[in-house]
Amino acid sequence: MDIGIMIAISAGIFYWLGRLLLGYTVTGIIFQPICLGLYFGVLMGDVPTAMLIAVSIQLVYAGLISPGANIPADEILASCVAIPVALAAGITPEAAVMVAVPIGIAGVFVDQFRKTLHSVIVRWADRYADEGNTAGIARCALLYPMIMDFVLLFPIAFISVYFGAEVVGRFFDILPEWIMHGLSVCGGLMPAVGFAMILKLVGKPSIIPMFFIGFFIVKYFGLSTIGVAVIGVAVAVMITLMKSEQNSKMMKLISASASELDEDEE
Repeated sequence: MDIGIMIAISAGIFYWLGRLLLGYTVTGIIFQPICLGLYFGVLMGDVPTAMLIAVSIQLVYAGLISPGANIPADEILASCVAIPVALAAGITPEAAVMVAVPIGIAGVFVDQFRKTLHSVIVRWADRYADEGNTAGIARCALLYPMIMDFVLLFPIAFISVYFGAEVVGRFFDILPEWIMHGLSVCGGLMPAVGFAMILKLVGKPSIIPMFFIGFFIVKYFGLSTIGVAVIGVAVAVMITLMKSEQNSKMMKLISASASELDEDEE
């Protein structure tokens, strides 16, 4: 099988499986950009470059949440298309981010259309419920959405990857150097969006100092991010244990006070 077809098929399958959300937490982890970068890096024989591209894309979507199950950007489609296309076209990670961002936005419209199609299955499920057909309801809950999603999602990623690498490669080849430089600068700034989203999510006054402590430890002491992560976990456990001990003491005081009040009333 042609390697290009194999990569395109893999992209289509990854996109389909990632949007199925089977297992939720597990799916949310294994279909993140950084994990998809490893898959495509192994398949295309260039893991270091694939991981650099994946990390750049991951930073953009680091603080992404889906309020009300409505995704603000589709990081799975962005990764499934941008990572293999960037590897095949030989573009920089910063330029790959500029490819990924509009694809992620387009994925929002695909997801909305997918949910609209699912409303048809809901009507089928209602009919099966009226008939008391539990097997039909089970098919509507799992089998039919999987088939419908495959028919819709697989071709999008497959076609984008199979034909996109050559198109993107030619496009970037004809761009002047100053435009390429501008795209690289913009792509380098995009991860700041991800960090800003994280700060907004954890922007409690008691937590923000921890963020800056970790930053300065890495910046001025040269400690690796893994080392900072270990320290962060240890500090988090220590704070949790201290709060637990304080809560336990508080509960004992409240219990003792309640007992004294009961004795006084008697």
